[in-house]
Amino acid sequence: MAKPISQPQFDLIHKLREQKDLSKIEDARQRNFLNDPSNVQRLNKDQAHSAINLLLSLPTLYGQREPTDDESKVGEGRYFIVDPTTDEERFFRVDKPTEGRWKGYTFLKVRASDHFYPIKDKERREAILAEIAKEPVQAMNEYGIRLGHCGRCGRTLTNIDSRLRGLGPICAGRVRQEYAIELDYDEVTSLVEGLEDT
Repeated sequence: MAKPISQPQFDLIHKLREQKDLSKIEDARQRNFLNDPSNVQRLNKDQAHSAINLLLSLPTLYGQREPTDDESKVGEGRYFIVDPTTDEERFFRVDKPTEGRWKGYTFLKVRASDHFYPIKDKERREAILAEIAKEPVQAMNEYGIRLGHCGRCGRTLTNIDSRLRGLGPICAGRVRQEYAIELDYDEVTSLVEGLEDT
């Protein structure tokens, strides 16, 4: 009987899944199998060894490249959209490190329960970012409204106004700046009245 996958193999495969471009796997069955993180625990020791060798042969997921137009339009935050590649409602997170090794890169992850998993397939990744880029602020608001967590930073929304817009007050101000959203007359009036009440 084959020995089960070892913990070091399990950990290495998950680490390599984060780093490598799985879309470059030619065999569609292998690609689909490794794209699902829950499949890794099903491997035996020999299969895990083969999977590690395959993953090591792949190019690094985020090689040196210029950001796409859609990556530039989508700021860091959390978004709810209908995934254009599956037609399913999904929650996504976009990270854009500002320092360190990954400065200037855009990372896209999909939410499953309480965890986020990286989108490995380049075409799917670009299609999702393009969909978010159509209405990024609305997608961010939808995330916060549906989950009760700020669509920008992910913190729990406790104030009724914040829950209704899907963003906390500080993040709402930041989103306005990032996307150059101007206040309309009613919003300015509301803010002035709020200051007079304090």
